[in-house]
Amino acid sequence: MCTDCGRTRPLTDYTPIKGTRYSHTRCKPCRAARARGIIPPYSPPTVDSVLRTRGKCGPKPKFPPGVRICTECGRTKDVAEFAPIASSKSGYYGPCRACRARLAWQRNHPGRRYEDRPVRHADRQPQQSEAKPIPSVRTCTECGLVKALGEFMPIAACRSGWYGRCRVCRAKRARERYWADPDERERQKARVRRNGQRRKAAAATST
Repeated sequence: MCTDCGRTRPLTDYTPIKGTRYSHTRCKPCRAARARGIIPPYSPPTVDSVLRTRGKCGPKPKFPPGVRICTECGRTKDVAEFAPIASSKSGYYGPCRACRARLAWQRNHPGRRYEDRPVRHADRQPQQSEAKPIPSVRTCTECGLVKALGEFMPIAACRSGWYGRCRVCRAKRARERYWADPDERERQKARVRRNGQRRKAAAATST
């Protein structure tokens, strides 16, 4: 797939790089246009291009600012619907938060359907929740800054549906607690090992 026009072309339309087995990421027409000083217009990625390049090496589709396409469900969603990750070049996970939650639930509950999971607060009347407007921002109880909802972790056990502290403040407190208490460090390490063993056991039973 060309990184300029976004089209999928045969390998003969790409210029090979001398001395290697690789080719340039831009096709020959786009390279010729750039050589003449013509910058092709930006074309947003399609769902097919995102799903086709999922989990593969090479150039990835360039998203317009503020939105992304989920690599799991293929829907175009706001950036706040994706969990950030520092180790990724794009800065966000490929699957959206809803898909990541579904995959995590299915991984921890092998053989069960995600649709059949127990839903909390099912006895509440839907008319009451629909009548209340959903705010787009919240004020962090730790730093006092007004931030978007994407900066807060959701929690089903709370009436508001979100933690009071933002993600940055929660991470800061977790780091301080980790380094201040040796027992807490050992508990965190044991939890990581226990979760890893649980995931391996779930993967072995599913296969």
